[in-house]
Amino acid sequence: MDLSNYNLTPSSKKAIEDSIEVAEKFGHLKVIDLHLMMSILQFNHANIDYVLEYNDIIKDGLIKGIIYALINYKEPRRKKAIFAPEIKEILDYAKSKAVKFKDNYIGIDHILLSILSTREEVANFLISLEIDINKLVKDFENCISKGFERVSAQQQVKPPVKPQETNEIESCCENLNEKISKRGTFEIFGRDKEIEL
Repeated sequence: MDLSNYNLTPSSKKAIEDSIEVAEKFGHLKVIDLHLMMSILQFNHANIDYVLEYNDIIKDGLIKGIIYALINYKEPRRKKAIFAPEIKEILDYAKSKAVKFKDNYIGIDHILLSILSTREEVANFLISLEIDINKLVKDFENCISKGFERVSAQQQVKPPVKPQETNEIESCCENLNEKISKRGTFEIFGRDKEIEL
């Protein structure tokens, strides 16, 4: 694939190269969007890591989901390695987003945003993992264009989780921690029959 039309950052070039290795690991000769997405997620990147964390997405869990999808991906037999046409579409869209954000380069965050915005199969996969894809895309756009400090200020504060009045476990079990705090830490309890001689 000719990458000379794209002003890629070194990490973007590496992610594209690594996507070939990811495909080979799964026995695929055709590099698809999930291979590229997986290679991107291998990087530590401030914008990507922030947006994923802000959306309560565990990066390792997402990678495991992609691995599962790639294990089940069956491609027709091929004789040589190729890039799927969608990779060029992804890079073209990333380039247009970089221009919109007035960036002189295409970073891996631009490419990931492009995958999330344009690839219906990837969006459906993420929706199946109960990820709000529209919010995720919007957060990536805001983070790339404004930086993550401004994004967090614009977002609504999540309401605190209200503790339950009674825990289901406590209703059918003894709370040993509570007993320890009442009786003291040095007294043995709950094993009267076992320690009687």
